[in-house]
Amino acid sequence: MQTELYVVLSRLERQLHRTRLRWGDADGCRGQYRLLEVIGAKEGIIQRELCLALDMRPSSVTDALRKLETQGWIERCPDAKDQRVQHVYLTDRGRTELTASQKMQTQRLEQLFSPLEPNEIKEFLRLARKLASGLERADLAQREEEPPRRRHRGFGGWKGGCGWR
Repeated sequence: MQTELYVVLSRLERQLHRTRLRWGDADGCRGQYRLLEVIGAKEGIIQRELCLALDMRPSSVTDALRKLETQGWIERCPDAKDQRVQHVYLTDRGRTELTASQKMQTQRLEQLFSPLEPNEIKEFLRLARKLASGLERADLAQREEEPPRRRHRGFGGWKGGCGWR
């Protein structure tokens, strides 16, 4: 039964990937909109907090912010006390893009989850969180057993900060 569940989850992953391709989100646009969502939810967020919130490397966040800034969707302002720290804000154009993105995303998610009843969505979410939590604990336990080495480890939940061990 576990093998069958794994096969179904793998198939679901591939189907979701194809859906994102069909929606045009495979070119990184969805990542940009996710970044806008996080910035919009916490205006003035600093780049380090974005790394943690999005589980991204600092260099990847910097590159993404540079693209958003070039498009005129965000602006970065240095901190008054520490010039090395950059606060990130949405521009009016960024807010417009975010609103349009959220509307489209709502429509797409309604379509995607239309086969499920609201109580099934709630239960699926509970089970997915439980599985993700178990995988994260197993990953952390495995990291503790491995010899130290300088390698990227991701950012979400890692004790040492932004991922370098």
